[in-house]
Amino acid sequence: HVIKTRLEYSRSYLRAAIKLAKSAVERRNYESFQEGWDKKMGKARQYYAELVALVGKDHKNAKELKAELDKGLAEIEEMGRTFKAEVSADRKAKILARLDYIERIGETLVEKKQVSSLKQLSGKFIAVDEMIEDLISVVGANDPVIVEVKTRREEVKAKVAGMYSDLDQNMADSARAPKDHYTGGDGEKLRQMISAEWKRVYPNDRVLAVRLHAKTWERTVEDRWDEIYKKWERVDKSFLLLAVIVQQDERNAVIYKAFINRNNLTGSLNTGVKTKGRLYNPMRMLMKNFK
Repeated sequence: HVIKTRLEYSRSYLRAAIKLAKSAVERRNYESFQEGWDKKMGKARQYYAELVALVGKDHKNAKELKAELDKGLAEIEEMGRTFKAEVSADRKAKILARLDYIERIGETLVEKKQVSSLKQLSGKFIAVDEMIEDLISVVGANDPVIVEVKTRREEVKAKVAGMYSDLDQNMADSARAPKDHYTGGDGEKLRQMISAEWKRVYPNDRVLAVRLHAKTWERTVEDRWDEIYKKWERVDKSFLLLAVIVQQDERNAVIYKAFINRNNLTGSLNTGVKTKGRLYNPMRMLMKNFK
């Protein structure tokens, strides 16, 4: 009875180990494959060792069980080699595809002359580094595939940095502060509004000029349905785009956007100066070109 119990327990854990390994492969979970089946196989070996202690390794039952364990382990190991190769190839392909994507984004941003967005593109390499770490967990840090993807990462990283440096310099070389083109009679009042608000929000900035480069206000008139009060509401508003030129250092200045919004129904005005983020695409300009 004791011999039979050891045989049954060992075979039961062997079947469980194989089942866990197959399940991890089906779920495409390599980490689970690495960690799951080994404990079950360890228990199967434990009961085999107890059987050998009872009957000896040359006993018929011990030999049969040893053959079953060896066959099961070989099946799992072959499964693991195939799965490792598939996971490695898949993760490598995803890393290279992500790097190609970053490279294409950089080229697009250069075409669109979006300097700020191009500068922020370097943040996308954080996700790439995490993907490389996941690949290392599969193949090890010294595998040739790791050298390949790291080399490609450095190529793209250097290219993006170069694209940003070149575009930033070219844009700064050609940038000029816009001139005043506003045709309204209240231009000085509007200029003072933006100057005061900019000073309040950014007290340490050295503002060189506030330019009203738009000739007129951009107006929107429409009727909107109010879901709460169940009625139509007239909307009549305008905005005026301005430029605020701020000295950055002895060599550089930055041209920022600013807005004044007007409610044409009430005549109220409000300013928008929180425009330093890349969404508003601020532009660097050389101080020598400021006029």
